[in-house]
Amino acid sequence: MLKATWNDLLARFPEPHVLVAALPDSSEKEIIFNAQSAQRLLVRLIKKLPTHGEFAVMISRQSGQREILCAFADSSDAALVAKAAGASMSDRARYSFMLDEAAECNLLKIAGPPEPHRARATAFDRWQY
Repeated sequence: MLKATWNDLLARFPEPHVLVAALPDSSEKEIIFNAQSAQRLLVRLIKKLPTHGEFAVMISRQSGQREILCAFADSSDAALVAKAAGASMSDRARYSFMLDEAAECNLLKIAGPPEPHRARATAFDRWQY
């Protein structure tokens, strides 16, 4: 598995296999409000699973709804991640699911919690050593 940028992956694979994770409206009382945390959760999930090809992940708001788009070079990688996420197939190269509180809990069981943030060194910290 190799994480690529969205544009690089699309340049090499113009018709990638796509998984769409729709996020709930921010007015709903759900745990997962932050699109960036949802994006990081999906990246952790992809890295935890035995994927082999290139993938890219991005946040999209083009459809009027917040979505996390995951593109895969390999159809078997897309199918594997879609199965883990409980996604349904909407056409031959596109899967989708709602990333709500229940889905987040299920994905966290596979992907694991986020790594703790490391404290950033300040100029003063570096000066002391």
